[in-house]
Amino acid sequence: MDGRGVEHEQAAGALHQGQVVTERIVDDTLVPLPPVWFSCPANYDGKPVYPRVAAALRLLAERGRRVGVIAAVTPAILGRAEAVQDHLADFGSVDAISFVPCFDTDVRRPTAASSRRVPASRQLQQAAVTTAGGPAWAISPDAYAEFALAATTHWLQAGHFARLKMEPAISTIRRLRGLGSGFCHFSDLKCDHVFMLYPDGRLGSCDELPWPQAQLTRLDQAGDQVGIIAAQRRLPLLNQGKDLMDRCTTCDYRTSCGGGCIATRWRYDKAGDQDAYCDYRMRVIDGIAALLAQPAHPAGAWCTTTRWRPRTPNSMRDLDSFLARWNSPDAPRPPARLHTSAHGNINTVGRPGIHEADDLDPAHPQWRAAIEPGIRPLVDAVTDTWGLVTYDSCQGHLYTGLDLVPAERRVGILPRDRTQYADVAAALCRTATAAAPALPPAVQVTVGRAELRCERSGRTVPVLDLILLPAPGHDWPAYFAAFDTATHALARALTDERPTGDECACPTPPPVAAEAPKALT
Repeated sequence: MDGRGVEHEQAAGALHQGQVVTERIVDDTLVPLPPVWFSCPANYDGKPVYPRVAAALRLLAERGRRVGVIAAVTPAILGRAEAVQDHLADFGSVDAISFVPCFDTDVRRPTAASSRRVPASRQLQQAAVTTAGGPAWAISPDAYAEFALAATTHWLQAGHFARLKMEPAISTIRRLRGLGSGFCHFSDLKCDHVFMLYPDGRLGSCDELPWPQAQLTRLDQAGDQVGIIAAQRRLPLLNQGKDLMDRCTTCDYRTSCGGGCIATRWRYDKAGDQDAYCDYRMRVIDGIAALLAQPAHPAGAWCTTTRWRPRTPNSMRDLDSFLARWNSPDAPRPPARLHTSAHGNINTVGRPGIHEADDLDPAHPQWRAAIEPGIRPLVDAVTDTWGLVTYDSCQGHLYTGLDLVPAERRVGILPRDRTQYADVAAALCRTATAAAPALPPAVQVTVGRAELRCERSGRTVPVLDLILLPAPGHDWPAYFAAFDTATHALARALTDERPTGDECACPTPPPVAAEAPKALT
């Protein structure tokens, strides 16, 4: 027995879980009991329990109760995100759905039976576990990422967001907006605050952790609360999991990802494939960031070239005035103070400590002088050839002799509206793909999604950054020795492209099934 707890109870086929809130009478008062989560692929006789679950959900609706449903994403529902979501949304009692991945590829043995008679559910499980490549109910991180993005797209387009909370969309959106999340996969509160009490008296940490290693004590042997907390803090599994989170400290997605599930990360590290877990989380964040920026153009969620790359700080004093001035050649343009050096150009209005870079545009007399020479080919292509607004640019600096992180070469683009944003994002993807073969080995091009905050109004708008970065395996000196060549190659690709249409160069996902789920058992 591997000791994977609840996950080992999953049989082949779609697993559906739900939350039932029951009640009891206390002093003539109806008091709700804590939520009870149940899994329901089949009962011990191998018979489907879905009809009873559906009946319970309908009964709850009749009584005016609201519940959350967890649906484990297995091969049975891959490609059916829309249909499954619509089906669950039809239950009047359901106001929250959490699609969780069934990452059980490491399961090699079924749960041991405690009696001579092997229940039908165990027989189904044994048949599924013997399947080559892992149990039949398991999916890959890439498959889950596609499902999660399809579910989020439908959640937005079908209007379900107005009534249903849906994970992982809600937590991802909150983290992208700089807000907290109560979902432990996205919050800083991991397994440390989770305790599991089982009917046989076992007391342990999170049920996602392997047993018996996750067991802390037994209820009849437990001391006081302080002792249980101390046992939790001493648990080797949790400490190993915390060590695995060290890689998150230098990750660009740290603030939006939250590190994920310690137990799942632990299993993937044990299998030597922790990168697969990180990659799927980054993929979901990239896709949902695209949906937030261009909700009317969901195709952007499937672009793998454009990544979520927030910049902090990233603000402009007055966005509306800046755009109005950019679009009005006859508007007055007061002189700006230009401070130039080997470490960059700064445009300032002259107030001490205020280095504003939003006061210049192509019609400003000092525009050419303000743009650093190394980045001019890209700025000219974006502003002259594509007719777009730039809000920032940098030619890149190694900062030799200074205790500063090197700065990459980049140009920031401020789309005028959401439609232009979608067109520009797709065109930048096509440009980056076309330019890639001509780039020196030490340089790669990336398209970044970010947000720009207006200091005057407090609102934020989505922006795009075209960035040249060191390619994997190459250091900063090699990058700076080759980035001029890369710049000219990228500028030529920009000249050959135009920001029209929202179709990028990335392959589109396979079509999803439109039929209704078959009983969802």
